[in-house]
Amino acid sequence: MKKITSCFLIFVLICQSNLFAQPLLEDVFLKYKYVAKSPKDIHFFNQSNNYLSLEGNNKGGFDWNKYTMDGKKIETWLSTNNLETWSKVGIEKIDNYIISPDDKLLLLATNKEQIFRKSYRSNFLIVNPIKKSVVPLSSNGKQMYPDFSSDGSKISFVRSNNIFYKDLLSGKEVQITFDGKTNEIINGASDWVYEEEFKVTQLYAWSPDGKKIAYLQFDESLVPDFSFTFFDELYPRIETFKYPKVGEKNSTIKAFVYDIKTKKTKEITPINGDVYMPKIEWMGNKVLITALNRKQNILKLFAIDPSLNHKVLIYEEKSSTYIDLPKMVVMDENRLLFTSEKEGFNHIYLLNTENGSIKTDQITSGTWEVLKIYGVNPKDNWVYYQSNEGNIYERFVYGINLKTLKSKLISDNEGCNDAVFNSNFTFFISNHETDKLPNQYNLCSVDGAKLIPLETNEPLVKLIGNEFSKREFMEINVNGVSLSAYILKPSNFNPNKKYPLLFYVYGGPGKQEVLNEWGGFREQWFQVLAQKGYIIACVDNRGSGGKGANFKKINYLNLGKYETEDQIGAAQYFGKLPFIDSTRIGIFGWSYGGFMALNCLFYGAEKFKMAISVAPVSNWKYYDSVYSERYMGTMKENEGGYDNFNPIDGAKRMKGKLLLIHGMADDNVHFQNTVELQKALIEAGKQFDFMSYPDKNHSISGGKTRMHLFSLMTNYIEENL
Repeated sequence: MKKITSCFLIFVLICQSNLFAQPLLEDVFLKYKYVAKSPKDIHFFNQSNNYLSLEGNNKGGFDWNKYTMDGKKIETWLSTNNLETWSKVGIEKIDNYIISPDDKLLLLATNKEQIFRKSYRSNFLIVNPIKKSVVPLSSNGKQMYPDFSSDGSKISFVRSNNIFYKDLLSGKEVQITFDGKTNEIINGASDWVYEEEFKVTQLYAWSPDGKKIAYLQFDESLVPDFSFTFFDELYPRIETFKYPKVGEKNSTIKAFVYDIKTKKTKEITPINGDVYMPKIEWMGNKVLITALNRKQNILKLFAIDPSLNHKVLIYEEKSSTYIDLPKMVVMDENRLLFTSEKEGFNHIYLLNTENGSIKTDQITSGTWEVLKIYGVNPKDNWVYYQSNEGNIYERFVYGINLKTLKSKLISDNEGCNDAVFNSNFTFFISNHETDKLPNQYNLCSVDGAKLIPLETNEPLVKLIGNEFSKREFMEINVNGVSLSAYILKPSNFNPNKKYPLLFYVYGGPGKQEVLNEWGGFREQWFQVLAQKGYIIACVDNRGSGGKGANFKKINYLNLGKYETEDQIGAAQYFGKLPFIDSTRIGIFGWSYGGFMALNCLFYGAEKFKMAISVAPVSNWKYYDSVYSERYMGTMKENEGGYDNFNPIDGAKRMKGKLLLIHGMADDNVHFQNTVELQKALIEAGKQFDFMSYPDKNHSISGGKTRMHLFSLMTNYIEENL
């Protein structure tokens, strides 16, 4: 009987051990145990309701298999084993592929070389499945931003800051710009600050008839240089690029149209001066250019007919604060969908220029936000978009009819939903996730029916059932305002026990962190900390997104003020809960969150015992012109705003423990920010802990760097919280 009892107790202990299995740092950052898989190699055909899937085969090659929308395999459309020239190419990895508009060719990206956050160059290969041929797009160096003409007869690309195209019939490569030069002239691609702040890279476009290319040209020769050092060689090398800081010179922008037949280039710049032009596209035979003044409070849309030298201002919007770059979808030669928050919440509008008149109609409305416009099916006038209608913590896919303005919910799952549609907007790949459910991918029809599962991540779903805690979402009242928040508790949470609390903060304009989504390495790290006995809290302060323009823009000209007040107020709120030890509250943030973590420690009225600040902005004068001036104006206009809640000025107020971390090759938030903060802390006699990562950029990643970084932060939390 004793032996049976002992066995039973051992069984119970094993079950409890499995029930509360703890995720480890090694599992997250070395074994990648919790990374969700995605069907990233699936692409829709353009001319039929079928899709293509890139799959490895048992001969060590690649197959592109063609499927119907209900998942039935039609054929192996292409196999590298049948390509006579494939072995000569010697490619082991395909980074991405593009299907030509006529579905006859594939363009493969290989040997990817990352430049900045979004930009990269690759060796692109043109594959003809019928001829079983593989030829390089160009043999004269890696290319960027390749694009098929509408008829599929040509492929354009950018190389060495110039625009080229390849005629697929003759095989001839044609250069259309010749003045491109590093750190001086860029044709058809963005400069650093446009890429980072407007999220654009390719800035050229084919006309719908394939006879012209419209493009933007950046003259960044007068933009000040910024340099940082790489220590990966015997003699450290210096990298220099153009980076406009607050009040400094920006690139000068011009617009051009190149005629393929005449080989002539015509300038069509719609507005001169110190302006931004972050979008260029075609609307029928007219070039549509988006322009913002430097203060970013006046938006203009120009429609330019290059053949007639005719320019029309088709839309203008003004704001007392700032205007975010709108999301746009061109429907046809007369109609354009775009987003605006001019009525208080971000919604879709239809701009119609038929018969020479200009008319704007609001399509969606309500006290919720449109987050994406996927596109439109012009045959049935349905527009598809993502919004947070019904739940601030979640994202849903909707459709709305342009004629009746009746909307329908396409995704009916809790959590965050996203979609990738086929060309005629009849089918889409859905991406559904929650904080406890890794990404679920399904092929669906626009009536919402799930046709086939593409990736369920079932092994990961089973794994996290035992190892991960669930977030608790809530609205808390802080400073008289309702703020979205979540807390993450240990799996074996005891309400009669006092727990240390770690805040995670970002807090920047328009950003939301309190979302019911799976998340990435950072959220997995929070699970590690939770099972170690910490409670994690996250609060979206005033200035965050999702709750309308007034909530988001309250911090205009005062970055850091309301955000810091709200995080301090949230610490007071949670510190009063019976299961929180109010003497053991810490805060962690990265980038804007690093700025916030510093402010909370320096101005936090001793509410925070410790802070970890990674890659922080220490003064907005050190950051780029587009971002800082959008929210703060220039230092000349708003000197007081730049001084308020400035971590460098606040350093003398520091109490508690601080771990400061920065990558020394950070092209975004420069290492200079941390150096200047260190000077202020030293001058104020404040002791702090510091770690720099040589040759690492803003993400501080690569090799075993993330394991080192998060081990460092975990140890610091355990020692000081």
